[in-house]
Amino acid sequence: MLKRVFADIARERLGLGGGASNILYRIMRNRDNTTTAPEPVEIVKSATGQTHLVIGDAHAAPGQNLERFTFLSKMIRDIKPDVVICIGDFADMPALSSFDKGKKAYEGRRYTEDIKAANEALRLLHKEIDDYNRTFPSDPVKPRLVYCEGNHEYRIERALNDSAGLDVMGLKHLDFARRGWEVYRFKKPVEIDGVNYCHFFTSQNTDRAISGVSAARSLVNKKHMSCVVGHSHLLNHWTTTAGERRLHGLVVGWYCDVYKEYAGQSNTGWWAGICVLRDVTDGDYDLELWSYKRIKARWK
Repeated sequence: MLKRVFADIARERLGLGGGASNILYRIMRNRDNTTTAPEPVEIVKSATGQTHLVIGDAHAAPGQNLERFTFLSKMIRDIKPDVVICIGDFADMPALSSFDKGKKAYEGRRYTEDIKAANEALRLLHKEIDDYNRTFPSDPVKPRLVYCEGNHEYRIERALNDSAGLDVMGLKHLDFARRGWEVYRFKKPVEIDGVNYCHFFTSQNTDRAISGVSAARSLVNKKHMSCVVGHSHLLNHWTTTAGERRLHGLVVGWYCDVYKEYAGQSNTGWWAGICVLRDVTDGDYDLELWSYKRIKARWK
């Protein structure tokens, strides 16, 4: 309580605006543990448009160290994006993997443990933001929260379709809706400020994801709009113009630091990090990349 009072007094006496709250907050929180105030992160807000922060496939699963979600919570707290988009596959759901059934690696997996791990990751993602908002209720971090269901979460619905007796299962067990996220079902895109978000977009007359070495270019050429997707764990960006409009295709990589045995050499080609879209206006934006290595160094 005293920390909040001192921080509010400092803001008033020093004439600091709302953007300085996160710096004061971290100074007060670290006061008991260190004599040196944390170095403030440089925050450059968009000139006119919105700031979107996109979370790639996070694949939260039982047995993982979930500290990456605490780092991300701090990042969102400090950057204060207008919109946070989770592009899907936030929950890994290994117990429902059709690829591993019957294999030794499948032993011991449980649906309830998968749900518990995903919800714990989501709790950590909210924690630093919620703590900050309780400390500075007059200057809260309140982004619009958008969740696009991925194919790993869709495993729940697929299992229900395959075995109707499992009607106790459902996407409702994941805490996105309860925590205020707008939920968009698998393959259902959402347009925000002229940018279309979906876990992946399909090629014409097929159910398969637009992919390949130049997936970002294919997205724009096939959909004729600015698109952001996840799914492949690759980082790929391409931009062009259509008349007076600038269009972007973006594949955002993934937000995970876990080596996947099944992928083998592909692990080295995946990009771990967070994409921030600055000054988003009518589908155009400035792309800002934060590798997981840089995020961890900055917010650990």
